[in-house]
Amino acid sequence: LVPFLLSTDQQQIDNYARQLDNVNQVRKNLSAVMTRQCEDMLDDSLMPILYRDDFHEGICGLAAGKLASAYGRPVIVMARSGDMIKGSGRSVPGFDMFAFFSRFEELAAFGGHEQAVGLSVKPEQFEAFCEHIRREMENISFASAEEVPAIRITSDQMTLENVLDIEALEPLPKE
Repeated sequence: LVPFLLSTDQQQIDNYARQLDNVNQVRKNLSAVMTRQCEDMLDDSLMPILYRDDFHEGICGLAAGKLASAYGRPVIVMARSGDMIKGSGRSVPGFDMFAFFSRFEELAAFGGHEQAVGLSVKPEQFEAFCEHIRREMENISFASAEEVPAIRITSDQMTLENVLDIEALEPLPKE
């Protein structure tokens, strides 16, 4: 990638651009296939956990994001990766995925933010992890995608003053 960015040779730049485009097309195709496979696995649970050994770990987040957006609920997509089960979760407005998973002891590794998480679970802990999600989701409520109005901000509206105004609207921390 660095030679592409530093090159002044137009033929070399075009060659690198074609290579990058080919890699991107492969990623798009993998993502589309995996998302369709995940859709076939969806159930009516509030947070579906979609796992297959042969899913591509690097595409889990893309598939989870498309599904969460399309179905208006948080989604976890996981794949086998060596001696672990790894994956990604994507959320919807009104559901803090990071806070939700921060209490899970079954996780071998965990990180992310309110709308997206990365998760690693040992295979022997996977069933307990899934059951923990199911139990916790019984006590959860959040607004569906249809209930949360979209806010559209144009680039000319992104001033420091407007950002500070938006931050002032955040809910107060719970005590």
